[in-house]
Amino acid sequence: MSHYFHNKEGRGRNCTVEHYRRGNLDYFFAYPEDYADTCIEWEEDGLRRSARHPAFEIIFVYSHEEGKISLYMKGSRDTRKDVRALFADAILGLELGEFVEDQRVYDLSPLQDSSPPFLFSPDSGIENVVIRKLRLGIDGKRKRLTLEVNPDKNPNAIYEFRDQLCRNIPPSQITITQAGIVVDYTGDAKSRKTRTRSFDITPPNSCSLKHEGIDAIIRQMLVDSGIEPRAR
Repeated sequence: MSHYFHNKEGRGRNCTVEHYRRGNLDYFFAYPEDYADTCIEWEEDGLRRSARHPAFEIIFVYSHEEGKISLYMKGSRDTRKDVRALFADAILGLELGEFVEDQRVYDLSPLQDSSPPFLFSPDSGIENVVIRKLRLGIDGKRKRLTLEVNPDKNPNAIYEFRDQLCRNIPPSQITITQAGIVVDYTGDAKSRKTRTRSFDITPPNSCSLKHEGIDAIIRQMLVDSGIEPRAR
């Protein structure tokens, strides 16, 4: 990791990686050294310039069941792909050329209907699922329209808003390119307090959910509803 960032971007001279395991998920937190910085601060009665060497964070989540690597970092698409390949080489023992990035895609077509078929079991703790935001690609995605509403009083508000604005556009020319979803769920067994989890899905394969706790339950709901691709 240090070698890669130091040669490509001139940073990352030092790096440390911490590993944690929860259930079937392995978490790797990498902290490469960022660009040096200088700050000016008061020390007693005078100003002093001090050098700082901050770190930036890279998080890998590896699922043994799915054989999937999830990566959380800031950077270009090429950099992210390279860093995934480094992980595959160092941790999974794959040659860089053998690693192929997951090409599974999210399918948002079930959300076209004003009553999306969200499927979840009664014991999941999920109480309600609504759409708060839709980003629409129109006329072959050459035009884009983002709609956002407060669905608290009207679960179908986003669809009524869409139909109002797009009533003169044939449905075949409208594609959902991003969805913002809100899930109401029951908390722990003691309080039974209803909580809310909001997240975004952007095809082909971007989802802001994590892989544990209520997020794992919501992911299973997305799989059962035909939105998130099933594990191979």
